[in-house]
This record gives sequence, C-alpha cells and structure tokens, in this order.
Amino acid sequence: MGFVEEERAFSLICSQLGNLGKGRKLKIGMDVDDTAADVMGVLAPVLAKRHDVPLSRFRNRFDISGFGINGQNGLGAYTEIWNERRDEIKPLLSRRAYMMLNEIAVLSFVTARPQGTVKSLRKWVERHYGGGARIDVLPPNPLSAHGARKLSKGYNILIDDAPHVAASMNLPIARDRALLLVDKWKEARTARNRDNTAIVADAEHAADLIFQAHELTE
Repeated sequence: MGFVEEERAFSLICSQLGNLGKGRKLKIGMDVDDTAADVMGVLAPVLAKRHDVPLSRFRNRFDISGFGINGQNGLGAYTEIWNERRDEIKPLLSRRAYMMLNEIAVLSFVTARPQGTVKSLRKWVERHYGGGARIDVLPPNPLSAHGARKLSKGYNILIDDAPHVAASMNLPIARDRALLLVDKWKEARTARNRDNTAIVADAEHAADLIFQAHELTE
C-alpha cells in the first residue's frame, strides 16, 4: 500500500465524527484530478509525445515546467484531455465506495478548472457516479490558493493528492478539519501539516477508513 498513516487517518476521521452534532452528516470534499480520476494516466503520454520528454520523468502534473513545458501548453493539453478524451480517464474511486460514502456523508467532488472543461467534467462524473453526484467547481487560481478555496466550502474532511494543499491546513478556516493526503507523490511525505493531516494510499483507502470509523461510532 506504500507509505500510509492508517492509524492517524482513522483517528482524524473519528475526531471529525465526534465533533458532529446529533443527526448531522460529515461533509466530505474529494479532489477530482488524480484523486478520483486518473487524469495523469492520459495526460502524461500526450505531453511526453508532444514535447519529446521521456514518460518516466513525469512524476506529477505539478512539475511539468521542469521539462520545458510552460503553463499555457500544459493547460491546453489538460483541457484537450477532458474535452476530447474524457472517456479514457479511469475512475480511481469505485462506484461502490462512492455509494457507500454518499450514504453516510455529504460527498462532493471539488476541483478548480477552466470553465471550458466543466461540461466534460459533469459528464464524466455522471457516467461513473450517477446524475445526483455533487460537484463544487472553483475558478482557476494559483496553486497556493487551491487548498484555502476548497476548505472554504466547509468540508469536515478533504481528500486530495496535491502536497501544497497541506499548507492551507494551518489557516484558521482549517484548524478543525482533516486532510487525507493521497500518497501519490513523494512530496506528500514532507509537505504535510502534522496537526490535521494524514497520508492514505488512495481515494478508495480513504473511503474504507471513513466507513469503518462511521460504523465504529454508530
């Protein structure tokens, strides 16, 4: 399963459940790109071929500038993937896990993206999780602002793959939240905030831990 902090993650989830008022459900925000959806699995080969970069050098979508690919080119390819090849993007969260979470919590897919990809996103989510799935779309903004914008939606638990989101967990709006940080990139191991962040293997693992904690506290 890789480097995970299962006990810590479980404890954070239980704390969030314990803080809820009677009859209230957890509010969970789940990032889309490379958390719920394997976008890099489609995007990396496109960028590698287009810019003649070895595929093995793509660790994540946050460091493409290191290969001579500017933000505009990366954003253009990203938009192309979602608008023209979304059917190739595989879900990383199973429908079973989605339905399980949706039964015990208020689950929303949350993402910042260009307006031109929103329609494709909604079609992808509907295909894999049904038309009733909630989606919170944020406008594109600097990476450093992503975490704060997501947390402003009021989630008790945020599941994300971006290491820089952990920096936002120091903000006042995040002091009573929990971040489950997917261990996809090695940066996740060093950029986390120790107070309210724990590393999990993937979205499926996070869902299982949340469900187990819910069963224990019922």
